[in-house]
Amino acid sequence: MKTIKAVYRRMLGMCPAAWRIFLVSLQLSCALLFASLLLHTGVFAAGDHAAKQLAAALYELPQSVLLIGLLVSVCLEDICSRRS
Repeated sequence: MKTIKAVYRRMLGMCPAAWRIFLVSLQLSCALLFASLLLHTGVFAAGDHAAKQLAAALYELPQSVLLIGLLVSVCLEDICSRRS
């Protein structure tokens, strides 16, 4: 429990640029998952094979977006913490 609180406090103390990158990557991931859900259920397409493939690709993409966003955010936070 102490570790979770320490991570939470550290996240709230991030530099604004790193925090913004983290939030944007999280928002983009949620938007991609929502678009995948809409395509998979057939809301936007008639349910053809191409729509299913696009839905599968959109379902896998948020993991990459979050990983890249997290890495950039951590690197930027490291740079900001060295300057101060």
